[in-house]
Amino acid sequence: MRIGIIGAGLTGLAAAWDLSQEGHQVTIFEEAEKAGGLARGFTRSNWDWWLDEHYHHLFTSDRAMHNWLAELGLDQEIVLHDAQTKSLIGGQKYQLDSPLSLLKLPMLSWLDKLRVGVVLAFFKLLPTGQWLERFQTQQFLRLTMGSRAYRILWRSLMEGKFGDWASRVNLAWFWARIKARTKLLGYPEGGFQKLVEAVADCLTKNGVQICLSTPATRVYKQGRGWQVKSRRLAVTGRAEFDQVLITCSGQIFGELVPQLPVAYLQKVNQLKMLGAVTLVLELDQPFFDDGTYWLNICDDKWPFLAVVEHTNLIDRIHYGNRSLVYVGNYLPQNDARLSMTAPQLLKQYLPFLEKVSPSFASHLTNHWVFASRFAQPIVELNHSRILPTMTTPLSGLYWSSLQHVYPWDRGANYAVKAGRQVAQLIINKGIE
Repeated sequence: MRIGIIGAGLTGLAAAWDLSQEGHQVTIFEEAEKAGGLARGFTRSNWDWWLDEHYHHLFTSDRAMHNWLAELGLDQEIVLHDAQTKSLIGGQKYQLDSPLSLLKLPMLSWLDKLRVGVVLAFFKLLPTGQWLERFQTQQFLRLTMGSRAYRILWRSLMEGKFGDWASRVNLAWFWARIKARTKLLGYPEGGFQKLVEAVADCLTKNGVQICLSTPATRVYKQGRGWQVKSRRLAVTGRAEFDQVLITCSGQIFGELVPQLPVAYLQKVNQLKMLGAVTLVLELDQPFFDDGTYWLNICDDKWPFLAVVEHTNLIDRIHYGNRSLVYVGNYLPQNDARLSMTAPQLLKQYLPFLEKVSPSFASHLTNHWVFASRFAQPIVELNHSRILPTMTTPLSGLYWSSLQHVYPWDRGANYAVKAGRQVAQLIINKGIE
């Protein structure tokens, strides 16, 4: 079959690999000049590694990514690192990445610590957690861990990430966050963009055509086939396929395919997404003085959620001997910060960043900002009941997006998993 895929993120690339392995003719359309989607990176003339636009890493539990890379012969590209994670609570940094570090936390009573430990152990041991979607995360954590522990450890993170929707987020999402997390973190040699390019090379050798800087403007059924329109396609401005897979957000999906039934489109439009904005700082010395890789901000008065010093995970020698720091946040899609320039965002963040690294501004050598309006699904109670399947009502049209990684949270591993799942649906349909 001739199969068109819209989007060269990890979902589209993973689906393309499986489909091409079955002998199908696959063409990928990507509007950006590089493949990778949210895993895209950038580089500078004095760097020999790529840097991700938005921070990423892998967990040792990320089997979907590991298995896929093993098939491609790229699994040796992932190197494991032991990173230090801390939380900013009451203006002080505390290490909170192990049961022992939890026991040392001074502002919780022994009963609080016991309750938190039992709940987290329960989530770790629970083999499957989608049934937890009937419960609200906030209510459950307050009840089981106690109001004080919830307020200190989780409230600011939940409200900072989800804003007005924090009280609606279901417990299956929280279970998945705890279940997947490991202390050892994996990162590809050369950065995620280098890994993506190696994947793209494997796909090309397998016969997949990847059309970069080629945005699809419309996808529609004509006769027994599907047409993909793009201004960058020569002659007719369109290409014909037997099947089409779309891997973008629900909003863009609906805009691309005007033939979608109204009832189905209403279901798609019920799904909510947050945007993400990431400020990247380059400094001539480390930002943190204690080797911290990841700092969670447990304070709802701060305008960002996390400070991540990438060069405390990856040696700064790969980046011109400079330190690189991410300042990340999730925001409603109408938030002005999604459109701010790097200097504008830095000005807003500066007083807060100086609280954890007082002299960092005098060592700042460059800064950039990257924003995505569709980065984090909001999963409410009984989310699976409103989540459309990857098979659409239109024969030959499939949709796989960040929404479909549920109950797992957004991440490279689950993007790959979703891509391979939808590819199997297409393959099975072709066998029928």
